[in-house]
Parts: sequence; C-alpha cells; structure tokens
Amino acid sequence: MLHVHPLRRLLRIAALVAGMSAAMIAPPAVASADLTDLWWNPAEPGWGVTFVQAENFIFATFFLYDAATKPTWYTGQMSRDSNGIWSGPLYLTSGSYFGAPYNAAMRGTTQVGMVTFTPSNESAGALTYNVGTVAVAKPLQRQSLQAIQFGGTYIGAAVVDTYNCTDNRPVSTARRFVDASASQGAGGATQINFSFTTGGTCSFNGLAVQSGRLFRMD
Repeated sequence: MLHVHPLRRLLRIAALVAGMSAAMIAPPAVASADLTDLWWNPAEPGWGVTFVQAENFIFATFFLYDAATKPTWYTGQMSRDSNGIWSGPLYLTSGSYFGAPYNAAMRGTTQVGMVTFTPSNESAGALTYNVGTVAVAKPLQRQSLQAIQFGGTYIGAAVVDTYNCTDNRPVSTARRFVDASASQGAGGATQINFSFTTGGTCSFNGLAVQSGRLFRMD
C-alpha cells in the first residue's frame, strides 16, 4: 500500500515492500493505515464525514442535515480498541455567528449519542451512529477528490520480511535504506523500482488503484 501525502511522499514509497510482500503470501487483514481522509457513501452525495487520526484517536467531523434539512454540525471522538474498532461519543456543537466577533459564552457542546467505525480494510468500513433515538448505519469509503500523481524518485527505508513458501513461517527480517523510482502509465499501470544501498534491486509491476489519499497495488 502506498500512502501519498504532500508532506511525506519522499518517505512513503518504501512502505510498499512490506505491504505487497504480505499481500502475496496471505489473505489481507485489516490494515493499520492512517485513516485521516474525507469519507463518504457514494450512494448519498452531499453527506460525508472527515476523519483526522492521531495515533489511537480519531476526531470525526460530520456534515449532514437535521429533520428540517438544515445543515447541522456534529463531531465524534473515537478511540481504537484491541480489535481495531473505533468508537466514542458524538457531540452537537454550537457557537456564535461567524460574521460577528467570537463570543465564547455562546459555545456549546452536548453529547447526543455514540459513533462507531469498523474498518473492513484500509479504504472502507461500516459506520454506525445515533442522535438520541435515531440510529444510522451505512458503508463508508474514502472519497478521491482528484487523481494524485506520485511518479518520481524517492529515498527512504524498507522493512523486508521473508517467509517460507510452503508453510508461511517467518524466516528473517531485514531493515535497509533504499532508493526508489515510480512511473505511472495509462489506466493506473505502475512500475516501482527499488535499489538497496546494501546491494540488489527489486521491481514491482501492477495496477495502482486510488482511494482517497491512498493507493493500493497488489
């Protein structure tokens, strides 16, 4: 998995070594990728939620509408449990008029329910939340705002895990500095070349599929 971020792209491409090696030998598990992104249900344009993750905490900002179709401001504060499920309180927030000087006395935060996000992989999952007695459940996926170009030259570090091909037992782990180059072709066809400072090269070829700020390449 390649995680592209404008401030981190020089370091991220080497993470493909571990992610793609695991994908070749075992079924995919729930990923530990940063969930910071804009999320939505494509069947419901106009509704969405933004996740900002800091370690084991996510601040979720909802944009939705009340029973009178008035835009309403809700925020969730979710923590991750040992099973990788995120949950926490959901708040209704109010404040002073944006066109007037800020009035701290008008700020209000009231817990109205709970919110839970259960990832199925690094780019999709199930969201449930309630506002009082009204409960909502829907699938979520990252929303791609525009195509991200990541072709170029990189430098970083890689963790390379080696497994026995017959019984999937771990054999060794190596940590190496690596130079890398990536090229994108038509339809997402991608080639990534690694050159290790300790000697040796490795190439990956496949289809890079974008989901929000992430790319997945098997």
